[in-house]
Amino acid sequence: MKRSIFNDPQNLWGTWAKLAKVKQNFILILIGLCFLYLPLQQTLGRMQMLSLTETELLGQQDKLHHQQQILQALRQKFENTTLTPELAGRLAPITQQVQQLAIRLQINNSQWIFERHPQLNLHIDGHFNDIKQFLTVLLEQSPQLKVIQLQINKFESSEEFSIQSEILLQLQPVKEKE
Repeated sequence: MKRSIFNDPQNLWGTWAKLAKVKQNFILILIGLCFLYLPLQQTLGRMQMLSLTETELLGQQDKLHHQQQILQALRQKFENTTLTPELAGRLAPITQQVQQLAIRLQINNSQWIFERHPQLNLHIDGHFNDIKQFLTVLLEQSPQLKVIQLQINKFESSEEFSIQSEILLQLQPVKEKE
């Protein structure tokens, strides 16, 4: 009974058996391609996904490298601008000295700017000789200060003071004695 199924010309197997060898081979190739298509499609999809993942990974690595460079630059800048206890100890006496020497002057603004080498920005009103004497004494008593910028403007309408000056002083690092 089982063999009768293979010999029946009316069923699918019998129809295929009656076909010419070329047509039989063509049908077998089509069936084989159908079975291979799904695994091949899955493999190609996985390869494409792997390629996309590798591209994203390279992009993330580049981004991480760039961020690490930025972090390193910020750390260096932080280390160069950090106010150390030694440096802070040098600022207070200078500020006090400025206040003591400016007896006949009016200090409108006295502000420290913290960079690699701290800078003291002073806005002073007074007479030229008083400002000259103030700067001379300050620089003699504090040799670690250096004048970076000096701007003098003449008052036109003030009776109390004749000039307004903006002075930028920079604190030089202490040189190690060898």
